[in-house]
Amino acid sequence: QAEGIAIAKKNNVYKGRKPVDIDRKKFNKACEEWRKGERTATSIMREFHITSPTFYRKVKGVKK
Repeated sequence: QAEGIAIAKKNNVYKGRKPVDIDRKKFNKACEEWRKGERTATSIMREFHITSPTFYRKVKGVKK
């Protein structure tokens, strides 16, 4: 498998997994509510259909 991936990368075919596409405005608003304690992280993860690591990685990118 590693050899196949290396060949695909060499031929510029292998690009990896596509990033999760979410509405940034809605996510930023939800993140503010989460920081204020008005919402739980779990409810936001369910709303945006993202996993815990994705949520916390995206939260780091939202300014306080």
